[in-house]
Amino acid sequence: MEINFTKRKIESLPTPKNSRALYHDTQVRGLVLTVQPTGERAFAWYRKVRRYPRWRMLGRFPDLTVELARGKAEEMNSRLAAGKDPFEDDGLTFGTVFDRYINEHLGVNAKRPEREMKGARAVGRHLASWAGLPLNQLRREDVTKVHESLKTRRGVFAANRTLQSLKAAINWAIEKNIFAGPNPAAGIGIFKEPKRKRFLEPKELPGLFKQLNSPDTSDDLRDFVNLALFTGARRSDISRMRWEEVCTTATGEQFWAIPDPKGDEPYNVPLIPPALRVLADRKRRAVAESKRLGNEKSAWVFPSATSKSGHLEDPKKAWHTLRKRAKIPDVRLHDLRRTLGSWQAAQGTSLLIIGKSLGHTAGSGATQIYSQLQLDPVRESIGGAVRAMLTAGRKRR
Repeated sequence: MEINFTKRKIESLPTPKNSRALYHDTQVRGLVLTVQPTGERAFAWYRKVRRYPRWRMLGRFPDLTVELARGKAEEMNSRLAAGKDPFEDDGLTFGTVFDRYINEHLGVNAKRPEREMKGARAVGRHLASWAGLPLNQLRREDVTKVHESLKTRRGVFAANRTLQSLKAAINWAIEKNIFAGPNPAAGIGIFKEPKRKRFLEPKELPGLFKQLNSPDTSDDLRDFVNLALFTGARRSDISRMRWEEVCTTATGEQFWAIPDPKGDEPYNVPLIPPALRVLADRKRRAVAESKRLGNEKSAWVFPSATSKSGHLEDPKKAWHTLRKRAKIPDVRLHDLRRTLGSWQAAQGTSLLIIGKSLGHTAGSGATQIYSQLQLDPVRESIGGAVRAMLTAGRKRR
């Protein structure tokens, strides 16, 4: 609808019920006004640039007056009439926006900044060819092409994570008024991801335990893998485990209080004898090392002198070597967590107990049931599953 923009006319426009309403100014070409169901009114410039419709928010009404909005729109029209891209001299490239998103958003707001920034940079390498591309020239068809290409070359998961990071970075730029939009990745759906079901079977455990106890395997990797099998904890939680999180109940039983897991809801993991032996050996070695060096024992169960965090980040390379020697090259560290749950299920454990032992979150009803469970049945279930695994691996402890 075309109307002559005036302050009184804009204020009198009705508020739409479902979707935004769009009005064109009769005085200046390309100047439009959006009216949202919330009642918010804002000016924008909307015209075709190099055969593509382009949209740029100019400001909210009444903070931006009709006169100032017309002036901004006329300025963009003048640049367009001169054969210039009205957005081109903004100097805003995709690479600039993506770097700022990583540093200014993930670096400040992410739950685990170092890990998430590292992951985003890895994703960014798939989009390196866009680094110098003006963001306003990035098209939906470009995003779709890269998404489909990554699916073929790197797989569904890499393609979807790249698309999600791309969307998030541009949405952040729009929210911060760094970029006027629209987001070229908006509306592009992710590919269906197959659910991973891999876990260690009885025939695979002897080879794993043999390699874990090999002189070629480091203490850190052996202990890390054993704790993953004996607790079912996530890789990130094990790497960030602190000695102060090992607690004792009133009856003398020990457990690991995980304070900040992926699901945001702290939970406790019973520490059965095999896990306690791993921790006791690590503490003994840590105390001996601190005495030798004349310093205090690290607060981390898996300290690292080379990582910025001070703790082991991800034993990916060492695990890759070990799993090849154990002839289980397709097993990931997260599959060890699934292995404990699967062996619990094989012992006849209920899904509620398994969920409690793995710290799964659920809807309010299930969560209330979880909260009523004590650690005793969880400890018994984990203990039975671990004993079965050790028996299958011919490694009795």
